[in-house]
Amino acid sequence: MIPAFGFGADVPPFFNVSHCFPLDLNTHKTEVYGVQGIVDAYQHAVHNVSLSTPTNFSSILDKAIKYASVRENQQSQSYFILLIITDGEISDMSETVDRIVAASTLPLSIVIVGVGGANFTNMEILDGDATPLEDHHGQQIARDIVQFVPFREVMEKNGPNGCVAKETLAEIPGQLMAFMKANHIVPNPPVLKTGVSGQPCEYVVMHHYYNGLERSCK
Repeated sequence: MIPAFGFGADVPPFFNVSHCFPLDLNTHKTEVYGVQGIVDAYQHAVHNVSLSTPTNFSSILDKAIKYASVRENQQSQSYFILLIITDGEISDMSETVDRIVAASTLPLSIVIVGVGGANFTNMEILDGDATPLEDHHGQQIARDIVQFVPFREVMEKNGPNGCVAKETLAEIPGQLMAFMKANHIVPNPPVLKTGVSGQPCEYVVMHHYYNGLERSCK
């Protein structure tokens, strides 16, 4: 199950602007089943909400921070990825920077995909590759957790079959590694699973975040 939210729309039944709402518009259920569930929820939302301005990220980031605020330890290992797809420049830059700096100590990475031809200058700033982010108190980000991907630019550079997924996930392994190392968390011993026949299959282990490869049962 995947938590899925929308933002920047007038939402039924009263069509007040919301900067964080369940993508399938079911206020009692914020998770959908798999990628197809996300697509179905998005299509449902598009036909039932009115897109609105401004574009604010802080409410969505608050939700992600709540999910990622888990007590990480050697036995219980989790890592979260927030994917934001947006076609506009954000209006709450200061609040967004504050949230990102606060989230930089949590097991969380943030991937922002900009679609369309909007000015994404602020997204480049949030990426923080040139200058590390600082909140309004002057607190610097603990580690890099943001990756910005300009969708149109990637497609124009690489063609219709461009490596969007590669660009989107490029920094995740390093960000995950940085968090685990900073918290002195190492991979747990491998768990041996058995296939349908009862015969042992390949090991499925946590250390795929060290080598970027997760093996599955064959």
